[in-house]
Amino acid sequence: MNYRMIAAAALLLGSTVAGAATVKYQLGVEAYHETYKETNGGQPFMKEEAPMLGLNGAAIIATSPLDEVVLDGRFARGKSDYTGAYQGGQYGSVQLSDLKRHTWELGATYKHLVPDWDGAKLGLGIGTRYLEDRLDKYVGGYRRENTLNYLSFVLERPTQLSDGWSVNPAFKYKLLLNGTQKSHVSGGTLTHNQDKGMGYDLSLEFAKTSGQTEWVITPFLRAWHIKTSESVYVVNNSTLYQTYEPDNTTKEIGISLGVRF
Repeated sequence: MNYRMIAAAALLLGSTVAGAATVKYQLGVEAYHETYKETNGGQPFMKEEAPMLGLNGAAIIATSPLDEVVLDGRFARGKSDYTGAYQGGQYGSVQLSDLKRHTWELGATYKHLVPDWDGAKLGLGIGTRYLEDRLDKYVGGYRRENTLNYLSFVLERPTQLSDGWSVNPAFKYKLLLNGTQKSHVSGGTLTHNQDKGMGYDLSLEFAKTSGQTEWVITPFLRAWHIKTSESVYVVNNSTLYQTYEPDNTTKEIGISLGVRF
């Protein structure tokens, strides 16, 4: 099943609904620090750290006073510092810098306001995250592409404050549906399936209303934990090798500045 097609269908549905609904748009910039780690047998295997800059946006389609559909996306790019080792070497023996990487993410979420829960919002959505990692800058490196398709479960608690201010703490749990890691090595492309994993987002949105416009500042934490992939076996010089993507984690800590209108 192609979950990108499901996401595209959700976008089309949202556009159709928007004809008879109230629509708000949000545009913003974001900056964050990304830390990616791989472990093998519980031991450090590889780490990348990167400052990332990007853009984000959303269409918020209110279909009733209690219901809304949110279509959102983001794009970011940066350069990472790499710590690892060559095959059979000791972790930390290889350190590289200025490795280009970029990422994008698309999502569609239905949210429902629950008055009996003191104004909390519950949400259910679907999303796709893509990351390209250019480890091929140096000899022995290779280009990597990672795609994660997931379900999301959202809990928010928007609260109006004084003087036009509001605050909205939010938690999103992300359940991995499927994922692929493509490694473009010298002998071809290896594709490893990643079917076990989860993630979460924590954010605290502060908004200031000025007329029909809201100015928004949002500190956030985004995280993933992806389990060891399925193995792929390759033959090289008449020798059979087992290949896989190790257990890995990602953390992104940053802030977003935006406007909603």
